[in-house]
Amino acid sequence: MTLVLCTSCDKNEGMSKELAQKFVTAYNEGDKAGVYDLFPAIKEFSNLQISGKLNEEDLSVEKYDSTNQYVVTIDEQRNQKLVYEADSTDNLRLVDSYGVFHLDSLSNEIALKTGVPLKKISDIEQAKILDPEGYFMKFLAAHYCTSKDALWTEDEHYLYGRNSIKYYCTLIFNVHNLSKVAISGKDYYVEITTSQVSTAYEGSTRTLDGVDIAPGEKREFKVDADECCRWAMESDLKYNATVKMRPQSVIDMLLNYGNFKGEEYDEFMKKPDQMLVEERGEQYMAKSAKKTVIYVYSKPDVNSTATDTLYHGKPVTIVKDFSLSKWVKAFEDYVFIGYIQESDITPYDAATAIEVYECKVEDKSGIVNVYKDKGLSGEPVKKLKSGTTIWTQSSEWENTQVYEKQPDGSLKLIGNIHTYNIADDYDN
Repeated sequence: MTLVLCTSCDKNEGMSKELAQKFVTAYNEGDKAGVYDLFPAIKEFSNLQISGKLNEEDLSVEKYDSTNQYVVTIDEQRNQKLVYEADSTDNLRLVDSYGVFHLDSLSNEIALKTGVPLKKISDIEQAKILDPEGYFMKFLAAHYCTSKDALWTEDEHYLYGRNSIKYYCTLIFNVHNLSKVAISGKDYYVEITTSQVSTAYEGSTRTLDGVDIAPGEKREFKVDADECCRWAMESDLKYNATVKMRPQSVIDMLLNYGNFKGEEYDEFMKKPDQMLVEERGEQYMAKSAKKTVIYVYSKPDVNSTATDTLYHGKPVTIVKDFSLSKWVKAFEDYVFIGYIQESDITPYDAATAIEVYECKVEDKSGIVNVYKDKGLSGEPVKKLKSGTTIWTQSSEWENTQVYEKQPDGSLKLIGNIHTYNIADDYDN
């Protein structure tokens, strides 16, 4: 009897294919509850939809050892794939997909107009990019949407007098469209307030509906304000006409008033470091439950050169790049320092963050005393040789706290020293 062992078999390959088959069945049956149960992460993206049918036959599986992921191909020609990831206990979960879900029609229209490479990025990345509250949409609204500040009031004046019936006063002004797109009257209104100059007494407030206005066009508005006639006759009348945009969704505003050339996504991805940090940067801390050392890499690849090592708890500014998967860009003082894996950072927590600086200690005696007491009294808790590298908090006081790096990459508070024991080349 011969026993044959299959050392290359991977049970997760068969399991991922089985899970994919269940997912495809639920998807094709329009079973949203079943789809969400098998792919919980997709529930938070309201701009992704189930549409059409998926291939139920000839599913293939490919394992990626570097990420411990199993990619199930549903349709090679359509680039439809499901990405499963095995955790430390070998449990599989569906973490992403390609070409399976579809953007809603409005989000898809914006993507096409702004050059978002939909065929090259995953479904979740698409949803993040086209999220109305996301960085890209805010970037478009700020830089390529002209309606918010496009309408201005000009040539404000008034006429007054007496006709055969009554005394009258008419407020007259123009609304000028300074943009390159036509603006619909339903999207704005004009608010007019009157006041008496000599007493600062506020008179009436009224609104006028907007009218359609072409690019560069001026439209004249006239408002009856007979109650202000006496103020007008005494040259004591003041009024303000202000254009106000009616509330509308970011997507509606972009589709109605976006002036796009199809290159906006590329521009968004190429922004200078300072603009990236100011508009998209978020404060995080270096922290990982699985690793003793947290590296910053020159490329989004663990096999690339490590450009820096961060201790646990160190604050770092992170910019999420939609073209990256499981990686983020790291910055310090607006300067790009490299790439960090998303699993190696955690949201900033002031209680556990350690804002310190690397330096060396020195003393003429060759020994620097470290004290437990902030007043530097009592017996030293530790003695450091001159030239020893430590980490210290910036301080203008007589003493400062010092830390030592631990084997797991974290910093441990060891006590307090005199600030004059910090080497002269120490730079705050």
